[in-house]
Amino acid sequence: MCTVFGYMGETDIGIGRAIWTYTLEHSKHRGRDAFGFERWDSPIQMMLCNRRATPTTEIDKDFRTQPYDGVVHNGTLANSVELGEKPGEIDSEVLPRVLDRRDLVSFQQSLLRVKGSYAIAARSFDGSDIFLGVNYKPLWIRYGNCWKIFSSLKSDLVSPTELPGPQPYRVPPYSVMSLATGESISIPREQPNAALVVCSSGLDSTTAASIACRTHERVRLLHFDYGCRATSKEIECIKKIAKYLNDEYGNCDYVILPIDYTKMSNSTLFDPNADIARGITGVEWSFEWVPARNTVMLAMATAYAESNKFGYIYLGNNLEESGSFADNEEQFILDFNDMLYGAVQDGYKVEIVQPLGHLMKHEIVKLGMEMGTPYHLTWSCYRSGEKHCGCCGPDMMRYIAFQRNGLVDPVPYEIPVDPKLR
Repeated sequence: MCTVFGYMGETDIGIGRAIWTYTLEHSKHRGRDAFGFERWDSPIQMMLCNRRATPTTEIDKDFRTQPYDGVVHNGTLANSVELGEKPGEIDSEVLPRVLDRRDLVSFQQSLLRVKGSYAIAARSFDGSDIFLGVNYKPLWIRYGNCWKIFSSLKSDLVSPTELPGPQPYRVPPYSVMSLATGESISIPREQPNAALVVCSSGLDSTTAASIACRTHERVRLLHFDYGCRATSKEIECIKKIAKYLNDEYGNCDYVILPIDYTKMSNSTLFDPNADIARGITGVEWSFEWVPARNTVMLAMATAYAESNKFGYIYLGNNLEESGSFADNEEQFILDFNDMLYGAVQDGYKVEIVQPLGHLMKHEIVKLGMEMGTPYHLTWSCYRSGEKHCGCCGPDMMRYIAFQRNGLVDPVPYEIPVDPKLR
């Protein structure tokens, strides 16, 4: 475990030189024990460098400092012996004999043999390029008019004085990239065609479930029983929704997972005697906010997905509610999805799908009706009872959404919905 970094360009003066000097100094924190580099000046100048932090298990082991024959590696190889590691070698020393550096495709194909963690930089056989390959280990690149510098961490490439020029960008996790051209190729991962739908039994998540059932071989509705006042009604509805979708598509079941959220939140959703914001007021602001709810649920859904061989997680977040709930914002879910490469085991992929992230509530109803989504079985109300209360924010929202489509909401209400209620 260490940091790898390097340089490629026609010159090492000016801004490129300044950033290189900065990288050289600030990369020390990930490699205290040793430093090594190789430099080539034909046909263009290249440098590959390594700073080593010696693993606990290798404290008494002799090693030759990287680079090894034009290859630097950050990580731990799990199958180095199988790949031909010789007695007395460090696992990384096997890589120059394994990696095919004729071109980017050959490099990607040869990298498929490697098991374990890695961020690798390897000089091409013809000396015209540096190939980068990563799984979950990071590599960042910064470039100028005639130079490119890469390093394990973004902070190694950004000076506190904010030197001008394009800012660092990351080599996408699970990919190989040509440093010369910027071309990249993905490294394949296991991603079963099975979807886990985080489903509350409400209008939005049930619509997302309908889409998932039409798209994937296997679908499971994941309902979190987190202690809200409507939980018993939601569970009752989830069972009915799952049966309906399975009767329709033949691929749907459900699971209920409990979370004791009452120790983390004092939201009015947990107190059956608390007042709940009414009508339009209840739509315009997140009075019933439950801290980090989507974050917690998505994290648990990710763990469940990997453990039970689901490759996709569907969420019913939407454009309308992102105006009141920060964790419904489409960009937040995109950001969360972008970090899942490190939340699952090497070689596995879980992806969050937000099919409604760009839609307003009335657009969701229109889409759902076209698919035959069982809205008559859904429960959106913050309260629990035989009927929707008719005065909380979610009730008013869904009522108007059906109305805008020239439809009548198929669920019954305790009192008539007043669209002007505040």
